[in-house]
Amino acid sequence: MYCAYCGSQNQEGAAFCGNCGKPVMAAVQQVPAPPVVKQAGISGIVSSSSKGFKWGSSGAALVVLCFFLPWFLVSCGGQSTRFSGWDLAAGTTFGSGYLSQPVEGQPELFLVLLAGLGVLALAYFAYRRGRIRKVTDGIGLIILSAFPLAMLYLHFEGVKTEAAQQGFYIDYQFGLWGTAIGLILVLIGGVMNLRE
Repeated sequence: MYCAYCGSQNQEGAAFCGNCGKPVMAAVQQVPAPPVVKQAGISGIVSSSSKGFKWGSSGAALVVLCFFLPWFLVSCGGQSTRFSGWDLAAGTTFGSGYLSQPVEGQPELFLVLLAGLGVLALAYFAYRRGRIRKVTDGIGLIILSAFPLAMLYLHFEGVKTEAAQQGFYIDYQFGLWGTAIGLILVLIGGVMNLRE
């Protein structure tokens, strides 16, 4: 081993040069970095900043917000009332004064709100762990959107026609449309997670 300062030869493993006394720099051995192992298979890993969860969490936030906005405008005999998803799920009254009528709650509609909150929780935990499990998180988003979307469709499919036969006029409002669009965004996000 030779000194980098004076060029004299030193014994192997010497810390200082025997001629000039300066530290002897041993050649630094470059150790290659360990190979990056990508987990694959049933639980492939994707970055927590995936587009799928961005779409899904944006859609879920829209679902939660729109659940409290007007879903229906119901008119009958000169009176009209707006009902939000919360009103329809919990129950409320139609009209005012002595003409008010109770509207029975439909608690199954709370599943729409729970699905939106579930997607937000799923996105939060994926963010906390720093990665997304492609299949499990993607399928979770799809289930948490497809089930409430199908339930809304089946629940409100014939509502306008049925109400018209009883003398009521019903108009779908922006809260219901926003909820449906939010659930579709969550569904798209789930499919995007599976494809990444």
